[in-house]
Amino acid sequence: MIADMLQRTESKNACLRTVKSTGITGNTGEDAVSEAIGYILIFMITVIGIAMITVCAYPILLQSQIHADEHSAEQTLVTLRNDIGALTFGNVPYRETTVRIAGGSLELIPAADSADKFVLEYPLASGGVVTRDFGTGELRCSQNAVTGAGTAVFSLENGAVLKREKGAAGSVMTAEPRWYFDTFDGETCGTLVIIMTKLEGERRYSSGGIRDIRLGMTTAPATVDENYMTAEGGHAPLGAQTIVLEYIPDRDNDLSKGWENYLTGGIAGGISGGGFTKSGTKYVFGNVGRLVVRTYTITVEDM
Repeated sequence: MIADMLQRTESKNACLRTVKSTGITGNTGEDAVSEAIGYILIFMITVIGIAMITVCAYPILLQSQIHADEHSAEQTLVTLRNDIGALTFGNVPYRETTVRIAGGSLELIPAADSADKFVLEYPLASGGVVTRDFGTGELRCSQNAVTGAGTAVFSLENGAVLKREKGAAGSVMTAEPRWYFDTFDGETCGTLVIIMTKLEGERRYSSGGIRDIRLGMTTAPATVDENYMTAEGGHAPLGAQTIVLEYIPDRDNDLSKGWENYLTGGIAGGISGGGFTKSGTKYVFGNVGRLVVRTYTITVEDM
């Protein structure tokens, strides 16, 4: 009897092994289905993660990069402005600076090709009135027009750094020129000093990336010095006079608002009686006892 029971048990185990080997119970098939579902879930999670990064994170990263490029462009022009200051006020004949222009280009517009200019009208101490035009030239840094990344345009013009946005009205001055008004002791009138800085070059340079920019000043500055409080050429002193300045902007790069804010507020610097007053398209400065206008010519040798 025991032998029969052992034989029946062995027969049952053999049948079970046969069923398992054929996959009828589905153990092997269930494992395969679980792996397929896992692969699908992993693939879906990966695709969703990539989509979220593309839709949400990439624009933020792009905007951050644009902001960094614009900040770099502004600092580049401020550095070049300081170099020009070393040439004009420090009597240094040459300056060479390595700059990096990312995401855009730096262009030189010589004074001869400049569309904007300053028109200064002032009386002579000996009598008569003089009107002079100053085309100052410009170093302009703008973002890449092909990729369309960024809208800021920075300009180094007449010793000042200004910023505007493409397709938008208005501009702002981020670094001021070295103009000033100094009152005489006990007098309401004073000395108005205007520094005109012209940028020249053999041609309109344009560059990007890492570049060496060489600046030079080999000609002496031209100076106008009119003292209205002293006798000149046998004439009696004229007394305090009025100076008229007009800024004619480039229609494609209008920086008039930035200059307006500076002329009507920045140059005053809290000095009583200082500052220009806007009259139409012109700016009027009264109570000027002495006018000093110095014109420096800076040559961009290469960039």
